[in-house]
Amino acid sequence: AQAFDGWITGLAYTPKAIIAAGSWGGLGAWDTSAKDLKPAWSVGQAHDGWLRALALSPDGARVATCGRDGFVHVWNAADGKKLNEVDTKGDAFSACFTPDGKGVFAGDFFGAVR
Repeated sequence: AQAFDGWITGLAYTPKAIIAAGSWGGLGAWDTSAKDLKPAWSVGQAHDGWLRALALSPDGARVATCGRDGFVHVWNAADGKKLNEVDTKGDAFSACFTPDGKGVFAGDFFGAVR
C-alpha cells in the first residue's frame, strides 16, 4: 500500500496493524486483518518536518515518534490519537521506550540521550 510521499523512516508491527512513519512528517497505520492492507488511521503532520524514527511500546499500545522539530510524541497505536509530547530541545534522531513502557528516551543530533 502506498503510504506517504517521501521515504518510510520507520515501521512497527502490532497484531492488528502495521504502523509507518514518513520522512515528510506523516504517521499512519494499516489494518493487517484484511487480505489487502487498508488504512486504519493517519496523522498527516505528526511532526513539523522530517519524522526520523518510531518505536513501539513493549505492550504494543503506544508509538513514540521523534523528528527534526525536536519533539518526541507518544501516540495511541489503536487510533492515532496523540497522548503526550516532550520537547527534547534538539533535533531528535531516535526514540525508544523503557522496558516497562512508562518512559521514553530520545537520542539527538549532538549525541545526547534525553
